[in-house]
Amino acid sequence: METVCHYTTIESFLKMVENISCHEGKCCLTFWATSIYAMNDPSEFLYGYNLLKESVLPGIEKELGITENSLKLSNVWNNFIGRTKPQGEVDDLIDYIYGNHETPFIVSFSKKKDFLPMWNTYSNKGRGVCLCFNNKEYALNKNDIADSKILNKLHAMDVSYGEIDEVIRGSIKNIYEEYYQNYKGISDKQQQVVTMTNILITLIVVFSPKHKTYDYEQESRLVELKKGNKDVKYRCSKNGRLIPYIEVNVKLEYLEKIIVGPCVDSESVIRELKNLLIPYNITKIEPSSIPYREY
Repeated sequence: METVCHYTTIESFLKMVENISCHEGKCCLTFWATSIYAMNDPSEFLYGYNLLKESVLPGIEKELGITENSLKLSNVWNNFIGRTKPQGEVDDLIDYIYGNHETPFIVSFSKKKDFLPMWNTYSNKGRGVCLCFNNKEYALNKNDIADSKILNKLHAMDVSYGEIDEVIRGSIKNIYEEYYQNYKGISDKQQQVVTMTNILITLIVVFSPKHKTYDYEQESRLVELKKGNKDVKYRCSKNGRLIPYIEVNVKLEYLEKIIVGPCVDSESVIRELKNLLIPYNITKIEPSSIPYREY
């Protein structure tokens, strides 16, 4: 069964352990799912939009016989696109979406286990931990990826890089066709645009396209779309930004093992982690196999 990994710092993992919740003998790790609009590179969202707008949606609209420009998802945000300042374009678009529509919250995993670039980027330069989960949790969610009822639900999906393959394109077309039949008859034009925008946000996030330069990450995501501030919390980043997040639970029974980073005193860290996790019967903790040390 496929393994997915979450790289994090030891400090963050300790907070996750402190917040483990148990009910009827089943325990969960609590992850912080970050708003996509507050992630390190907000242009990622715009990249996904441009990829759909230019390479995917026009062909689907032609196949579906959608000829009226006001009913095309590829045109719904044209008033925000084409600005002379790229960052202003991103900020304006995000401000509009953030204030009026569902917000995608994301927890990122990787299919790359014990992988040096991931240690360096996401785990305090090799001084953190890699949490390895079997993919059963994901399989429960992936089965309904082509289901049109995808708002306000927790979903798991793989990120695509550079291009959208025919399988994903087919799912996009199915969702587009079903929603088109619903929104084309809305007489209130403002409500129609709101509905179309929500659909487009969903397509961008659920099918998760990123630039091909990031394909080394082999990212897989847990995504939940939420509207409003209920259950939204905030943390402060190192550079003083306020980062909105929600809590997402993943069952501890799916945690296969913990790998300790290559740049720590692994014997000491493993010993103390095993003591810490005795109540949860987590004993498979091992050092990284990467021959790279920087104590």
